[in-house]
Amino acid sequence: MNTTRIILIFAARGGTGRSTLAANLATILAKRQKQATILLDLDWLSGGSLASALDLDPLPGHWGQATGQQKNLSELLVPHNSGIRLLGAPPAGSHLPPAPATLLKLLKELSRQADQILIDTTHPNLESEAMLALFDLAFPVLLIVTPDIPTLSATRSLLAEIRSGQYPMERVQVVLNRLGITEEIQPTDVTEHLGRPLLATIPFHPTVVTSLNRGIPISQTGGSGAVNSALNALAQKLMAMPVMKINSAERSILARANVYQTASASQSILASPAELLPPISAEQAMLATRELVPSGQQTVAAELPADSNADLLGVEVKLTIHRALVEDLKHQNLSLERLLDPQHQPEIRQQVEAAVGAILERLPALPVLSREQHSKLIGDITAEAIGYGPLERLLADPAVSEIMVNGPRQIYIERAGRLSLLAESFTDEAQLRVVID
Repeated sequence: MNTTRIILIFAARGGTGRSTLAANLATILAKRQKQATILLDLDWLSGGSLASALDLDPLPGHWGQATGQQKNLSELLVPHNSGIRLLGAPPAGSHLPPAPATLLKLLKELSRQADQILIDTTHPNLESEAMLALFDLAFPVLLIVTPDIPTLSATRSLLAEIRSGQYPMERVQVVLNRLGITEEIQPTDVTEHLGRPLLATIPFHPTVVTSLNRGIPISQTGGSGAVNSALNALAQKLMAMPVMKINSAERSILARANVYQTASASQSILASPAELLPPISAEQAMLATRELVPSGQQTVAAELPADSNADLLGVEVKLTIHRALVEDLKHQNLSLERLLDPQHQPEIRQQVEAAVGAILERLPALPVLSREQHSKLIGDITAEAIGYGPLERLLADPAVSEIMVNGPRQIYIERAGRLSLLAESFTDEAQLRVVID
């Protein structure tokens, strides 16, 4: 199972120093980890700038030629004297963003040649299928901000978009770059405005611009000691983070790709459909959530999807979430009459889901969840709060002919004449009695 570390460098708008940070972090991580490191310039809008930042211009090719099967990766990966290898971007405007399955195939191939991949990218919204796939694959996503109002406003809107997509916020880490370029905005102002803590702050220093103009990362020139210290501290934090498995996101990406309408130009620019990874069923996609769960904890029958997040969190944590949810809903003046009124159910559900997402964001030391696991966890807790809990999905499944509940920890279903014990359970007997009532 592949465990290559994939780090995505992202920003809500241009001019944040995103690419400069990507180049410097790659060289530092390669040196500190003594591991094979690839830097991927996945800028499909403006042609990328990493080749210039590393003084590797002109390049022999770009990732578009790999996804289009025109060249092998070995011909396109350019070594740098720091020990990293660069896979450059195509000329500005010449390529569409890669289809999710094509991007997945590229990253799987790169992961066979590297212990860590840093991706510098573009396109500051999550409507792009390629960006959704990157968010699924990377941990962490470094969201770069600078101390200016336009960037902070754009970043705040982007964070709201990420939350609405039910991505686990612990995967998105905010880095404040160019601290000190103005005295008017301090780190506390940034955290207050964004509602997110800062993973790191990188000070502003003119030597960064000098190193960029020379094509030599400041991590190699020495440059400003304060900047180098901050970059090394950030690298240390990144090395301490868990490594995600590409396979944990693979099936969900491919399932989403089955309904993704690829632009007609992709037939000539990107890999042909025959070259893409094979399509999978929705049930296979749901099985992907098992990748982050220790095998000893999977008690669900083999033919069923991994139905529960209880194993990931534990009953005590779920009870903590429930108690916090009750308090939050009290503050929102959510009356029992409105809760029981079917006319208000969609509105109430949306309100409760938002409250659960906010609670999960506040909880410390949660395991690293995929987007699917996080989204399902929100749905499960919401169902427990205002619906039939773990039975809600089963009641809506026409293939389930019978549901047998022998207690809060024993739920059996009959599907196609076969009886199976679910991994899902009620939080406790009190919740089961509420559902019975």
